[in-house]
Amino acid sequence: MFARFLPTEGRFFDFFIEHAGEAVLATRELAALMSSLAGAFNASSTLFTIDLYKKRNPNASDSRLVWVGRVATVVMTVIALIWIPVIRNAPRGLYDYLQGIQGYLAPPIFFLFFLGVRWKRLNGPGCIAALRVGFLTGLFLR
Repeated sequence: MFARFLPTEGRFFDFFIEHAGEAVLATRELAALMSSLAGAFNASSTLFTIDLYKKRNPNASDSRLVWVGRVATVVMTVIALIWIPVIRNAPRGLYDYLQGIQGYLAPPIFFLFFLGVRWKRLNGPGCIAALRVGFLTGLFLR
């Protein structure tokens, strides 16, 4: 019944070897992609659920927190899918686009780290102010 889908007799081993390498490479790439996406979505939904939702709703049950985390993951997935055309149409390519985003994020983080190391009295509102000044510095130095 399935014999018509198999290569001719004596060529099965050649057919298998030829396409097995491609299958292994494709499987490896898909596994790496799924792992990266799972890690990003897990971290993002945990940050949203624990740092934002739970602070506003301290009496939320564990099942409610899990539900909110799943909804946050779905929302982030939809946003990521909507953002694909923006990245695809980046004039200089994906690498330059990501480096441009990093150019806006790195100065405030450096500024906050530098102030935290140099000034021992830095507190929470001071950190927020440092992030704002660092972001503005990144905008003007860009």
